[in-house]
Amino acid sequence: MTIGLIACCATKQENECYAKDMYISPLFRMSREWIEKQGVPWFILSAKYGLLNPEQKIEPYNLTLSQLTRQQRQQWASYVRRQIDKSIGNQPLLVLAGTLYLEATRGHVVIDPLKGLPIGKRLQKLKKMLK
Repeated sequence: MTIGLIACCATKQENECYAKDMYISPLFRMSREWIEKQGVPWFILSAKYGLLNPEQKIEPYNLTLSQLTRQQRQQWASYVRRQIDKSIGNQPLLVLAGTLYLEATRGHVVIDPLKGLPIGKRLQKLKKMLK
């Protein structure tokens, strides 16, 4: 079974809520809509929490991977890889995430329909994919 992964975003709700509702950027919302249409279980790649169950309640936070040093990002990726191995195992991953987040999926089979696209192009392609 394929498992979906969506990267978190900087734009968030102001109060505690389910992780799936915390991230409110257009890119996250469209990514969520598309991944849910695929009918696969999915998780969020969070800069603060790592691999995050969408049904988990979380507090808002102000952290992105781009704010971390290279060493901190490597530590984050290593931590998330262990979470993926424990929670998901060796299932193929359907990933909607930028380059910094993809490091956590190294060693897994990854399907990346938005590979290499900047945010604007990601939004355009997701719009087409949702039609």
